[in-house]
Amino acid sequence: MSVGIQAPLTLFQSQTNDGFDRQKEMPVSVAAAHTVRQSQRMILADATTAPFAVTLFPVANNASLRVTVVKVDASANAVTVDGNAAETISGALTHALTAQWSVGVYYCDGSQWINLTRNSLL
Repeated sequence: MSVGIQAPLTLFQSQTNDGFDRQKEMPVSVAAAHTVRQSQRMILADATTAPFAVTLFPVANNASLRVTVVKVDASANAVTVDGNAAETISGALTHALTAQWSVGVYYCDGSQWINLTRNSLL
């Protein structure tokens, strides 16, 4: 009987039987314009210094992916979530998060982004 040997997991990686990839769920903190990578699922946006945009990755070949953006600061500066190029978010080009703890959950259906949180503040 042979025993399989696996490489050790790196920090923030975990292996689960349910397919949940904890590395992709690690939040990314940003304080300036940011383009979301396909491997990123949660963006913590701090607009204390200035308003900025968080641009979602292209919808092509990314159906069923979800991205969450949270505005973590109490400033009056907005975090604007923008579809890639002319891609839309529930029919709009952008979605603004204006209050502290405003949350946007965006689901890609393969042809557009759908804003699952029509209220900007949960």
